[in-house]
Amino acid sequence: MSAGQEQLSLFPLIDERAVRQAVAKELKAYKALHGAAQNRKEQQERGIAQLFPRLQSSDTKNILKPQQIERALQYSLDG
Repeated sequence: MSAGQEQLSLFPLIDERAVRQAVAKELKAYKALHGAAQNRKEQQERGIAQLFPRLQSSDTKNILKPQQIERALQYSLDG
């Protein structure tokens, strides 16, 4: 191939940095999910339904958390 000629390709160029970031993100998620699966398996093998008691539902927490963060940001930015 001479200078100035471009090779035609059936595949688009790949952003290697984006691929590495996506793979790293998925591997971190896998690590957490794998650990959670192992914990569930151990609990099931020993007949334990709930190892840690729940003090409040996650729905309540998911509703209150953003509200309290919003309030904290509002008061900290006003001062």
